[in-house]
Amino acid sequence: PKTVWDPFSVQQMLSAIKAHTEWSGQANIGDRDPPSRCLDCSGSYIMKLKIEVQGNNSVKVADDSTTETVPFDGNTFVFKYWHFTCVDGKLTGDLQHPEQLGAVELTPV
Repeated sequence: PKTVWDPFSVQQMLSAIKAHTEWSGQANIGDRDPPSRCLDCSGSYIMKLKIEVQGNNSVKVADDSTTETVPFDGNTFVFKYWHFTCVDGKLTGDLQHPEQLGAVELTPV
């Protein structure tokens, strides 16, 4: 499937990250095998990220243990298996890990 290039969401993500460096939210994770019916019960923690735009096509992302500069196409970036997109000024993350499922919604701190 072709990615739909939405200029509005691109602009929204860029301006959200440019306006706010620190983001936080509750991440819920569960095992893929067997799939956890309830993401909340298998594990949750507060995710805190610092995100800075680096030029036109990368962002610097840091948590308490790692700092990485990762590619940023204007709409999505990936950090430690988490795929982030911007929805309504919040960053929503989907964990794409071989053994775990996860979801997070980050808001500016």
